Amino acid sequence: MPFEDSGVSDPATGKQIAISTTLRKFYRAKYKEEYGHLANKELNKVIADEFAKCSGKIIHYFKAKSGKGSVTADWAEIRQGLWSTRFFISLYSDKMYVAAMQERFAEPKTRNVKVK
Repeated sequence: MPFEDSGVSDPATGKQIAISTTLRKFYRAKYKEEYGHLANKELNKVIADEFAKCSGKIIHYFKAKSGKGSVTADWAEIRQGLWSTRFFISLYSDKMYVAAMQERFAEPKTRNVKVK
């Protein structure tokens, strides 16, 4: 999953925010009128700005599974978006990699505690 820098820092971690191609495709498909015409660089900034505004809405941490993707991360998180029906999924690494968005979140039976 390729990521592009947004030029925005995350207030919760101080790390730069990178946006995935998958998330840009989601925004363009779901919000055609608002974002369908934006270039990648502009859309990355729009998404990263929203993600940054949600820095106080981290609702779940979990151990990231090692995969064959372009990012290696130990921890991932779910943040509630500015609207109650949008949830960002992101990975902690050298940057905050915002990978996807989902429109539902089911509270897990067990909670992970993030160790810094």
